[in-house]
Amino acid sequence: MANINIREIEVDGFKVEVYNFGYASFYYPAFNSNAEFKVSSKGFKQLRRYLRTVKWLQSKLFLVLFLLPLFCTAQNQNWTFGRNVRLNPPAAFQFGAINTIEGASCLSNAAGQILAYSDGLTAYDRNNNAMPNGNFLTGSNSTTQTALIVAQPNTPNILYLFTLGQMGLAPLAYSVIDMTLNGGLGAVTAVKNVALNAAFNMRESVSAVTTCGGDTTWIVTKRFQSTNFYAYPLTAGGLGPAIISSAGLNGGANGSQGTLGFHLDGNRFAVCYYGVNQIETYGFNKSTGVVTFQNNYTINGVYDSKFAENLLYTFSNNGAVRQINVCTGTITQVGSTPQTVASLGTGWYADDGRIYISRGNNTDIARINNPLTPGVGCNFVFNAAIANGNTMFGLQNISMPYTRPQMQPFSYVSSCGSANLFAVARACFEPCTYRWSGSFGSVVGQNVTVNLPNENHSVTLERICDCETTSRVQIVNVSGGILAGIIGF
Repeated sequence: MANINIREIEVDGFKVEVYNFGYASFYYPAFNSNAEFKVSSKGFKQLRRYLRTVKWLQSKLFLVLFLLPLFCTAQNQNWTFGRNVRLNPPAAFQFGAINTIEGASCLSNAAGQILAYSDGLTAYDRNNNAMPNGNFLTGSNSTTQTALIVAQPNTPNILYLFTLGQMGLAPLAYSVIDMTLNGGLGAVTAVKNVALNAAFNMRESVSAVTTCGGDTTWIVTKRFQSTNFYAYPLTAGGLGPAIISSAGLNGGANGSQGTLGFHLDGNRFAVCYYGVNQIETYGFNKSTGVVTFQNNYTINGVYDSKFAENLLYTFSNNGAVRQINVCTGTITQVGSTPQTVASLGTGWYADDGRIYISRGNNTDIARINNPLTPGVGCNFVFNAAIANGNTMFGLQNISMPYTRPQMQPFSYVSSCGSANLFAVARACFEPCTYRWSGSFGSVVGQNVTVNLPNENHSVTLERICDCETTSRVQIVNVSGGILAGIIGF
C-alpha cells in the first residue's frame, strides 16, 4: 500500500490534515493531541460545524478535565479550622466553634450539609454546638492531624471520629457518633475514646482512603519512633484489626510532627517528618492494607504535602512551596510567602480544582490555582483570600474518596505491517494493567508492538486499575511508510 496523501487546510483557526481515504485530523491544544473523524467528500460544512462545537467545548472541557478531577465530593463542602474559621471554598467565610492551633476535621453529607466537625477535643454539630457527650475527647489543639471524621461504609447515620494526642505521647483513639440522636444533629455514643493498640503511641498523623467499591475505608497512622504503619479497615461490620507494615524512615524523637496525606487515587501517600526535614512517599495496597516504601526527599521545615497527579507540593514553616515531580525526583521551588508572615500550615483540595493552604497565625489563606501545571505556572498566591479569623496551621482532614482515573488518548507509530502502541499512564507508580485488542487479538502491556495489515484498524485500549476498567477505541492507520500520531477524541 502506498503512503497516504495528506493535505493541510485551515478551518476556523484549526490546522486540519485531510487524508485521501476520507479521514481528517486536527490538532486540539487543550488535549495536546489530535482528533480524527470521517469527512464527507462533498465538502467541509460538517467539519466546520464540528470544529466550532469543539471550540465552544474547549474551555468547558479544560475545566472539567484539568480542574474538577482533583477532588469533587459533597463530603468536602465545608471546612472548619483555626480561630473560629468556617469555609465553604471558594465562598465567603463564616463562624465556626473550634479554636485550635493545628488539626481539624469536618464531614458533610451528600447535600453538602455539615454532619459533624472536631478539633480533637470536642465534637460539634452543624449549628456550632457541642454534641451531647462530645466533650473531653483525647485529641489536642496542638497536634498536626488531631481529628479525622469518616462515615462508616454502608451504615447510614454512623460516623467514626478518630483522635490523636501531641508529640507522640498518645495512642490513636476513636469515638462513635450516631446522627439519629439529638434531633438528627448527632451525639457521641457510649463508645468513646477507645484506644487502639494502647501500648503504642503514634506520631501526630492520621489519614484515610476509601476503596473504589466504597465497602472499606482504611484509616492509616504511624507509630512514633518506629517504621511501623498501622492500617485499620472500617467496614459495615465495624473497625477491624490493624494491618502492620514496616517501611521507610523511623523519624526518631524529633519526627512526631507532620502530616500523612493520600494521593487521590489512594494507591500512595506521603508523610512529612517536620522535625528532621524529610518527606517520604509510600505505596498503599487498598485490597490488603499493606504499605511499601517508594522515595525519600530532603525538604527544610516540611510540614504538609499534597499530590496533584505526578506532582507533589510541599509546604514548609519557612514559607516555601516546593513541587516534587515524583516520576523524575526533580524538586522546584514554585513560591513563598513574605518572610514577615512566613509560616505555611496544611493544604487541602477544594471542589474548584485548586489547593488552599493555611497561613499560620495569619488571616490570609494561600492558594495554588493550577495544581496540575509544572513549575511556577502552577500560580501560587500567598494572599488569595482573607479569613474572618486566624487560619493557624490546620485545615481539612477527611477520607480520600475514590477518584475515577482519567483516560488519555494513546499514541502510535506505524510502518509497513506493524504498529507500536503507547498508552499514557495516569501517574507513575500506578498499579494498572493495560490491555490492547483488535484484529491482532489481545496483548497486555503499556507499550506494545502488533502486526497489522496496511489499512485502518479499530484498536481498543483497556486500563484496569483496582476494581475499575476504563476503555477507549481509536483508529490506527498502518501504511507502507511511517506514520506517527495521537488519534482519538
